[in-house]
Amino acid sequence: MKKFFDILGKIVFILIVVGILYVTYYFYSKYYFADFTKAQVELSGTDFYREDKNFCIENTEYNDSVFYKKLDVEPNTGYKVSCKIKTENVTGKDAENNEELNADESLRKNIGACISIIDTEEQSNVVTGNTDFKEVELIFNSKNREEVNIAFRLGSIYGEAIGKATFSDIKVEKTDVKDNKWNIACFMLDDIDATLNGKRYKVSMTEEDKYIIKQNLERFKTTMEDFSEGKMDIETECIEIENPLKTLSYSKENYYYIEPEDVFDLIDNYIENGEYDHIFIATRMGDVRTGVEIPVNEWIGLGGMRYGDIGFSNIRLPNDIERTTMYKYDIMSDTFPEEVFVHEFLHTLERNLGEYEDQSSFPALHDSEKYGYSDKGTDGLKEWYKDYMRKEIRDGTSYVGLTDIVYSTMPFNKSDFDKSQEVEFYKEPANIFVGIFNIIKSLFNRDTQSPAIGTVKEVVITE
Repeated sequence: MKKFFDILGKIVFILIVVGILYVTYYFYSKYYFADFTKAQVELSGTDFYREDKNFCIENTEYNDSVFYKKLDVEPNTGYKVSCKIKTENVTGKDAENNEELNADESLRKNIGACISIIDTEEQSNVVTGNTDFKEVELIFNSKNREEVNIAFRLGSIYGEAIGKATFSDIKVEKTDVKDNKWNIACFMLDDIDATLNGKRYKVSMTEEDKYIIKQNLERFKTTMEDFSEGKMDIETECIEIENPLKTLSYSKENYYYIEPEDVFDLIDNYIENGEYDHIFIATRMGDVRTGVEIPVNEWIGLGGMRYGDIGFSNIRLPNDIERTTMYKYDIMSDTFPEEVFVHEFLHTLERNLGEYEDQSSFPALHDSEKYGYSDKGTDGLKEWYKDYMRKEIRDGTSYVGLTDIVYSTMPFNKSDFDKSQEVEFYKEPANIFVGIFNIIKSLFNRDTQSPAIGTVKEVVITE
């Protein structure tokens, strides 16, 4: 009888050990998130788990949820974070107006499954709806940073999402390719056909309008290369968009204007293939000849915005192009017609430099009068812009302006990673015991909510 109980005890012990190993393996294979931190804005309605070694986020309620990890970076270096994303029933809710969106609207507003950098506006394109695994990339410049938090996200800086996202094949690469070659696109929107505040507006560019824009873009190229004393090498491309613009954005400061989400459907295919470093959107928003006038608050150009990581500016033609000298070269009335293009592009350089240096270390673009510059009529503020770019603005006993680093701060593009170096970021543990240890350790270091991941974009728009 004693022998029977000894055997029974051993069997029970073996079953307990097997059970513990099975439960441990189950939790390891289902819930092991390596040294990633899991975070969500709303404390409920989100599950983090694994399927076939892939990471999953499932929002059963609208939420902004991430798993993220710190990446040590070298300053002024290009990085590419890539992964494959699969989605199931992913749609978004716009944080700005609390509006629920369908998959296409979520895509246009950049709310869905994506890669992002926590506490910044840097984010990849999103995946929405129901999709099989799709390659997604986030390319960014580390600028003056030494570390960033790379997040794999179901949500967005623009809102919250619902559904399931699966992430696989996570990879990080870096490149130190640097140059001063700027590839700049100007998209001319032939037509606007939009219903705004219940009223329909239809306005079109004329052939003369398009000619004027092309001429000014050519002058812009020459002027910027001259003002930078050859530190910028600029290529420009004018692209005509024949499909009408259907939506415009609104702010109390500017009234109606064009945000990246408004033109996403019209230009994103060009952006993916063009490797542009700055984007101008040129159009007409009113015409005295037809009596159409979309409400704008006096702005003729808007800058300081971004399309992903690309500088983004609005260029508006005057409603009465016949009775103005604006954009038209004339030795007696306007020898600097490209001024609006120059001004709005400089807002991008101003913003870029502010991410390298303290804003107080160089003048604001709108501070011309503070430093004794004034509009010279036919030349406008040409001297101010030239001195601003050459760092020749007198400030007491010293000179201030843009520093040279700003001329090579264009976004990194896919081709810059043709000869990249892989950075160690994520790999499966050497064995299950290391994984189990990490799971136990993570239980005592769990981040359940991280307000820093944010859900509402800080809009930066300047005239």
